[in-house]
Amino acid sequence: GVSPCQALCPALHSDAMPLLLPMGVASGPGSAGGGGSSSSGSACRRHRAAERAAWRDVTSTSASIGAVAATLRLVAGGRSLRGRWARQQQHQGGRCPGGEGGRQGARSRCSLRDVARPVEIQVVLAEGLGSDASERFGCRRVYQQRLTFNAAVLLEAANKNQQEGHRRCQEYLAELRHLESRCDFAGRLDVLQLDKLNTDVPFRHARGTEAHIPASVWNDLLDPDDSVFLEHGFLSALEDSGCVSFGRGWQPRFLLVWDATSLGERTRLLGAVPLYLKWHSDGEFCEENDWIEAAGQLGIRHWPRFFVGVPFTPHQGRRLLIARSLRDEDRAAVRQALLRALEAIASQTQLSVNIGFAADEEAEHFRSAGFLRRMAWQARWTNRSPTPYSDFGDFLGDLRAKNTKEIAKQRQLVDLNPAFRMEVVDGSMHPGRMTPELMSEVYFSIYRSTQLRHDNGSPTEEGDVILDLNEAFFRQLAECFAHRVVLVLALAPSTTTSAASPSSSSASASGADAGERYTIIGGSICFAKAEKICGRYWGHPLDVESEPFLHFECCYHALLAHAIEKGCTTVEPGNGGGTIYKVQRDRGFEPALTPSFHLIQDAELRSEVGRLAEAAALCEPDWVAPQRTAYRAGQRRPFQKGAAVRAQKK
Repeated sequence: GVSPCQALCPALHSDAMPLLLPMGVASGPGSAGGGGSSSSGSACRRHRAAERAAWRDVTSTSASIGAVAATLRLVAGGRSLRGRWARQQQHQGGRCPGGEGGRQGARSRCSLRDVARPVEIQVVLAEGLGSDASERFGCRRVYQQRLTFNAAVLLEAANKNQQEGHRRCQEYLAELRHLESRCDFAGRLDVLQLDKLNTDVPFRHARGTEAHIPASVWNDLLDPDDSVFLEHGFLSALEDSGCVSFGRGWQPRFLLVWDATSLGERTRLLGAVPLYLKWHSDGEFCEENDWIEAAGQLGIRHWPRFFVGVPFTPHQGRRLLIARSLRDEDRAAVRQALLRALEAIASQTQLSVNIGFAADEEAEHFRSAGFLRRMAWQARWTNRSPTPYSDFGDFLGDLRAKNTKEIAKQRQLVDLNPAFRMEVVDGSMHPGRMTPELMSEVYFSIYRSTQLRHDNGSPTEEGDVILDLNEAFFRQLAECFAHRVVLVLALAPSTTTSAASPSSSSASASGADAGERYTIIGGSICFAKAEKICGRYWGHPLDVESEPFLHFECCYHALLAHAIEKGCTTVEPGNGGGTIYKVQRDRGFEPALTPSFHLIQDAELRSEVGRLAEAAALCEPDWVAPQRTAYRAGQRRPFQKGAAVRAQKK
């Protein structure tokens, strides 16, 4: 069970000097986040399993960012990397966009229309939004040094075994190629000379303290109706918890456009692209099984590649984030700078780019830049317009009699079930109730249990399972994103006073005894912003059988009732699958097209992917047929057959 690298270099695999990936991955059960399944199909599962297994061979030992940072400080002679970069910036007399010098003024948004001057922009390749962004470049350098040392030892061992005729020579060489590919992944973007790329505007790396982007600076870039998943609290929680980290095959490498001039004490972020360099396709939901097979048949390696979007989140939103306060000509300049920078680094590295679930308004911009478009399907609920529903009963009145009767019967059986009670915990109304302890129970009772049931995890040698998200992520949501979380919970009286159970304030809010405790026996996790609620996960504990119709109540009925009460216009459950989409349509959800865009460097693969995209548009699933609607005639405009083909040809 010991790899050649471990046998030859035990010191590099010990706790004293671990061979690891440094980006904030905590060790211990339930702390790791990668894996998961964003695509279906046995062929793609084999590809992903092989990639994850190969990645774990090199990153078998986990450690926290603090441990690597400590090693880094020793290498740097006792001085912290953050301090070294701060001194270097001070010595150069330059400002750090997004750093300490620009934080105070960044909190107040000011329009460039207030001054009579053109925008002077520069593009920066940054390190994501995590709290350890300022140390990532140095950590990758340390990791590459360790890999290089391991590779040298392996090469020496392979040469020696080859001379002696040992069979293990090929095993050494295979692991040597494996280490070299990981080393290339670590430094693929760091070696780029960005200032020499053809982008028409200044383009450079952001490292050290300059790489840190405060939450206020990032969120000022977003509009009130932008996707909730684009906010700093969500994206940074993915990174800080280790779910999106170097150790899981993700490199957050955001493209930023800064105003190169100063407005008093302010430095402005004008635009951004949430960009990730990836070693696998997990967490994208781009339905690319056939693309992976096509690449394999052409002898083209599918990974690494770039992904633009929100990890593990199949919800639409802007991918070219541009400040709305800019003039039209300035917005066009920022958009062009972002697209040119994205194209330039993709061309220079010869890597493909996947843009998942972009906003409809961005379609023409990506098509003009040479991206292929592929359409996919989701089901969404929209409130009545122009007069919204007054309550859930009003909504049922618009449905066909058969659907109304079925939903009413299912809700009645749930209401009369004495084993549990339903409760909606909305963080925007009661943020204090969204505690880390509650979110830990949500993780184990709802998220983790469902992922294990569907075999979405990746087993480790220690007997644990790695999932897309971990407990640390859920706890961070309670600490920095509670006001966006909506939980629909089925609560049963608890026989123990577990610290992880919902607080007694939750019970008293529903009229129960103040001291009574409850445990979660089922529920759904959603996120809300403005007039939209986005559903993400449903589940019930592994040791508890699901109560009849509880799934429908948590994911649809109670959630829609809450959305109507809040005056929401849209409920988006995300990706579901054929059977789930039929269930959703029976409850008033209607088909919606979601686009993804793809930039592929190899001409032959690009042609094949284009053909596959056109073929997919022709295969319209049966659940989108107009006759499958739950609404009475005349209540909703029927979905037109052939919509995917028309959208694909635009």
